[in-house]
Amino acid sequence: MDAEKIVLIERMAMEIFDESRKKQGLSEEALGKLAYPGEPNPRMKIQSLRIKRGHGKPQRLRFGDFWALCDALGRDASEVCAEIKLIKLRQAEKK
Repeated sequence: MDAEKIVLIERMAMEIFDESRKKQGLSEEALGKLAYPGEPNPRMKIQSLRIKRGHGKPQRLRFGDFWALCDALGRDASEVCAEIKLIKLRQAEKK
C-alpha cells in the first residue's frame, strides 16, 4: 500500500475518534488526559494528531496512539478498523 493511502486511513481513524469524542462530550484535553496520562500537555498531543503542523501535515497516527485513543474512548480497535473498511468500501462504490 502506498504512503498516501496509509495517511488517508490514519485520517479516517482520527475522524472516527473525533466523532466518538464529541458523542461522549469530551474535550480534546479530557481525551488527551485519558489517552496519555502523565503527558505534560495532553490537549496538544491530541491536536498534533488532528491539525496540520508547520510542514502542512498532522503528525502520523502510530499504532500505539491508535490503541491509546481506542482505549480512552472505550472503543474496540477491531470495530474502528471495521468502520474504516466500511468507509473505504463506500468510497470505492462512488467511483
